[in-house]
Amino acid sequence: MPGVWWVTPIFFVLVFVAGAYRYLGVPAAWVTLALCVTVVVVGLRRYGQLELIVDADGFGAGPARLARSVLGPAAPLDAAQARALRGTRADARARLVLRGYIATAVRVDVADPTDPTPYWYVSTRHPHALVTALNELRTRGPGS
Repeated sequence: MPGVWWVTPIFFVLVFVAGAYRYLGVPAAWVTLALCVTVVVVGLRRYGQLELIVDADGFGAGPARLARSVLGPAAPLDAAQARALRGTRADARARLVLRGYIATAVRVDVADPTDPTPYWYVSTRHPHALVTALNELRTRGPGS
């Protein structure tokens, strides 16, 4: 998560702490600081977190799942390719799992003729590792 995302919350923490100090005293300021810092750290960490799971059943990106049986080929996207695929080359039917602060991504084709979703676009800092895992899962036999 970008460092600049911490600037505004830190400013508000300082404002709350200053208010608590001014109107309630030093002990209240320390309690306010502890509570605000906890809320900010937990909130921003959770907001910027997305779990990508590749297991025997398929691929999960956050709450969405793509079954192993419909996994198509996966391809890593560098920053320029990712920008184009979420912009001018995007398909409106695609599932986008975007995190704007991550430049690289992976395109995972959906191999289900009944599914209108042509591909998944998933932001990741490690596109080559994710592609390797997805393509290995896709090419393994059903009993593997």
